[in-house]
Amino acid sequence: MATPVALTMPALGIVHQTAITVSHGAESLQRFPETMRPHETLRRLGDRLARDCLALAIYHEARGERTSGQFAVAQVILNRVRSRIYPRSICAVVYQNAHRQNRCQFSFACDKRSDYPFDRTAWEKMQKVAAAVLCREDCGGKQAAQVNRDMLEATHYHAVQVAPSWAKRLRRVGRIGRHLFFACERTLARMDTPPPSDTGKPVPAP
Repeated sequence: MATPVALTMPALGIVHQTAITVSHGAESLQRFPETMRPHETLRRLGDRLARDCLALAIYHEARGERTSGQFAVAQVILNRVRSRIYPRSICAVVYQNAHRQNRCQFSFACDKRSDYPFDRTAWEKMQKVAAAVLCREDCGGKQAAQVNRDMLEATHYHAVQVAPSWAKRLRRVGRIGRHLFFACERTLARMDTPPPSDTGKPVPAP
């Protein structure tokens, strides 16, 4: 069994503890001390932290979707990281406003329910999806082929059964499964090129 790691990172805007399963084949990370400073935790986890934050978001937001839908959700998160409007790391984007119940960017982060990925099979798949998205050049661009071209500019999405008011102000780019995807021109206009990674280098596939 992989070891749950409790992370508390107020420096990134993550102001609550989240149980994340961090597994890499037969290797498991040990539990980090609760008193460890935020920057020390980040240095220890490095690329794995970015991958697991992204995988956790995909797991909770789209694990029941087809693979293209999972890649599209990941694309939304990476596009936000690229934009100067949002926080500058994957974990900070995923957990933005997590301290505000039902008012965060991704509902699983602030619904007061456990974030722990109990479905091990789905979790392992989401880690592979996240790794493929993050590997960039080392994958020879293969991850881009997994993202529908219409979704490359997606910055927002919502489930088809809801109709948030903000959607009316954005450009709809398409639908995959149970999610509608949108592009915010203001967010796109303030993107960096090329997109940065959390650590400045590609994340290797597991």
